[in-house]
Amino acid sequence: MKDHFSNFENTVNILYFNSAKKNPNFCLSTKSILYELNSISPKINLKIVDFDKDKNTVHKYNIMMPPATVIQSNTDIGLRYYGIPSGYEFSTLINSITIVGRGRIDIPREVREKSTLVKKKVEILVFVTPSCPYCPRAAAIAHKLAYINEHIEGTVIEANEFPELSREFNVMAVPKTVINKRHSFEGAFSEERFFEELIKGIS
Repeated sequence: MKDHFSNFENTVNILYFNSAKKNPNFCLSTKSILYELNSISPKINLKIVDFDKDKNTVHKYNIMMPPATVIQSNTDIGLRYYGIPSGYEFSTLINSITIVGRGRIDIPREVREKSTLVKKKVEILVFVTPSCPYCPRAAAIAHKLAYINEHIEGTVIEANEFPELSREFNVMAVPKTVINKRHSFEGAFSEERFFEELIKGIS
């Protein structure tokens, strides 16, 4: 990881929303992972936010519940992760940090160009599990789209840790992606197909 982070051009600011009351075991494990990443690179700046006490920051970032991780540059760019980034999902965390640190992404030109046409708020929810090898792909696309368009927010949710949300959005298989809480699809699609589904969700 130290070698991987060594070519970062930008500082990655991570806000981690921790709680001693809600999901304390999940919170402790997530905090441990983030502390370790923070310790190996000067380009990673970790700030711990008390979910139970700092309601202003919780409201500002519209955090639903802990553990929640916001990955950003100098400003909020809509990258969210709820849960422990363990198993295959550790790569999701690393990929998202890398997007900000390197300041560039690999995405088809057609998708990049079409994304500029999105002018209204879009919320992407991607439900994942640590044991799913296909989930990081869906999560990565959501975060890529959020990175290139200020109107898009990409939120990745560990389905097992947040059963209430999984029930609300009828998550029976992962990855499951929900666009603006009204259009959903299952599976790890290509960037082009994923964006087509996003357009269906906002049309």
